[in-house]
Amino acid sequence: MIAILQAPLRHKAAALPSGHQQHIEMIGGSSPDHLQWLREQPGFPRFYWQSRDGELEIAAVGATRVFYSLKSAQKFIHYCAPTDFQPLLVGGIPFPQQGIEGSTEISWQEFSSSKRVRREVFFLPEKALIRRAQHTFYVRFVRLDRGNLATGDSTLTVQPQQSRAGDDKFPDLVTRKDQPNRKQWDDMVTKVIHPDALAVTPKIVLARRSRFLMQQNLDQFALLRKWKQIEPHTVPYMLQLAQDSCFLGCSPERLYRRRDRDIVTEALAGTIEKLHAEPSAENSASALRSDVKIRRENYLVQDYIRKQLMPLCDTVYVSPVADVVELKFIQHLRKLITGK
Repeated sequence: MIAILQAPLRHKAAALPSGHQQHIEMIGGSSPDHLQWLREQPGFPRFYWQSRDGELEIAAVGATRVFYSLKSAQKFIHYCAPTDFQPLLVGGIPFPQQGIEGSTEISWQEFSSSKRVRREVFFLPEKALIRRAQHTFYVRFVRLDRGNLATGDSTLTVQPQQSRAGDDKFPDLVTRKDQPNRKQWDDMVTKVIHPDALAVTPKIVLARRSRFLMQQNLDQFALLRKWKQIEPHTVPYMLQLAQDSCFLGCSPERLYRRRDRDIVTEALAGTIEKLHAEPSAENSASALRSDVKIRRENYLVQDYIRKQLMPLCDTVYVSPVADVVELKFIQHLRKLITGK
């Protein structure tokens, strides 16, 4: 899970007794291309995230401090709260290691965890571009025991970066391997829709791993930019800890957002093909809301989220009205869930 821990930005330099320093400058004119800026920065880790509505965009690079647990990252945020120092911590919480049936290989080893090893990681970047609506900020975080801006790089101004022709070329595909393959997939579907299986597990999510071999290295920035163009109403993200591997994607959902005591999440479940011809598009959205199976599927997710939030919240509210999240080829049924 990609995560961001952030306090409000203030337009000034600030320091902590522990020797941290923060410098913020608002960038005038057009906003830089965050992905192009990140592509041109040396060093690791690299981080990118944009909200689904496009109002918040973050690109960050380098690590002034690293935290290897969510608890230690939150402790640092709370420690900074009474001061003028407003840190931005980015990173992620790993998902459990999972193999594929019939294979001994573990997927996503660099970004997953086991019972013995948890790879939670949050870092205070060395520098970041943060866009809030129409305002873009260039932020630098410094540990004074590692170097001072007064004797080092004191230039905060960022020149607007624009993607250049040729940067986003894609190499040719050599081979593709799907696991499970088509026959295995059909067998799995037949197995899980059997009445005996449904009686035990009412909802199952099937997944497939596809491995692509390219003629040359695939540029992660080009791939993410292309995905953003195809699916603009998603949450694009990227976490790169080293040169040879990168975790990225465009998700139609955000797991949750918490501000003080208020938490917002969503049950995004139930999918139907999007028909582009009018009035077919309206009919498919109407069918999504009225389909008994889809509504049942969405309810199971609602119920699970509600039960997880109840021990943590005084109140949990599920919106009685479902809306539709439209992507390029499919549509999802969604219900907003809030808690306090």
